[in-house]
Amino acid sequence: MKLRDKDSRALFIITNSATAEGWTVDTGDYLTSRQERKMASRPQMVVEFARYLKERMRKEGKGDFEVRAYINSSLNGTEAQMLIDPRVDLTQVSYPWFGHADWIFPLRNPLR
Repeated sequence: MKLRDKDSRALFIITNSATAEGWTVDTGDYLTSRQERKMASRPQMVVEFARYLKERMRKEGKGDFEVRAYINSSLNGTEAQMLIDPRVDLTQVSYPWFGHADWIFPLRNPLR
């Protein structure tokens, strides 16, 4: 029996820290479709993917980058809302052991 359904869509933006040049990332170039679906609905996986992108750019000699994400998420059929603050560089955030991470938006509309 499925108790929860979370549908999420993610768009990642990489920005060069020195030149402010930015572009979107096609997550399909790095992940399978199943991995994309799972990652987009789990904030810790989003952060890990952002760190992976930054490290990959660094290893390719492309400089230092910031990674941001626009993620819309719907929980149990509610209206989709932003899951993560798109102004935050996800490569610099910490994930608290207890309590709420301030870069994750709380659920706006309560579940029915």
